Amino acid sequence: MRAGTVQCKQSATVRESGMMKLLSELFNTIIKTDPAESTVYLIKTKAALRVNLGDKEEFNDDDLTKLLLYKVIDRILVMNEKTATVHFKSGLIMEKTLS
Repeated sequence: MRAGTVQCKQSATVRESGMMKLLSELFNTIIKTDPAESTVYLIKTKAALRVNLGDKEEFNDDDLTKLLLYKVIDRILVMNEKTATVHFKSGLIMEKTLS
């Protein structure tokens, strides 16, 4: 998270705890999505997340390790203090509002 404040000085600032909550909510949405309603990009992302989830049913904020984030996320664009767009390495792009 710190690198983003150095490299993208014009970007909005978001608390790390808020971003981790956003990411865990996004990951859980992906995990729970029915394959019949999924795109190829979502299915690829879901597979990568499922491998890292293990026996658990959903992600918690503390399950998000640097290694997991590096494996599945290409970049995160913070649009403003309330909205972020997550670009996954699979090609999936999801926009989410920070809660």
